Amino acid sequence: MSNHASDYILGRWKAENCKHFYLNANCFIKDKNGKVSIIKEVKNKITYLLSKKTLIFFGGSKDNRDIGTYKTCLRNLLNGSGKPISILDQFRDNYINTLQLPLQPLRDNVCQEIYQLFEKDHMKYVKYKEVVKYFQ
Repeated sequence: MSNHASDYILGRWKAENCKHFYLNANCFIKDKNGKVSIIKEVKNKITYLLSKKTLIFFGGSKDNRDIGTYKTCLRNLLNGSGKPISILDQFRDNYINTLQLPLQPLRDNVCQEIYQLFEKDHMKYVKYKEVVKYFQ
């Protein structure tokens, strides 16, 4: 794709308030020290999108462990390369937008307060009845 065409597409994304975009693993490169960075052509294009808190879909990687490295690279790009990422942010990034196993209070050892809160959740019963009705 020519630079002019990609500038045009980026302009449309800006005008249409893009909320999501797909980023392929081949947009990232490793240097001789193993540090991952984003290729220059892509870096110049997505800085704006990152500043608008767009949701990024990653693809093209054979190893899911790479996604954390890509996220760190993009966070560094957004924050500026001089600002280190806090340990809390690194830990939190591993769980944002990640499917979690649902709480199972009878299986999991939870305290009484959490169990009571779980029992008061009305929506849980509504959804359960919908599923039972669907499969009958």
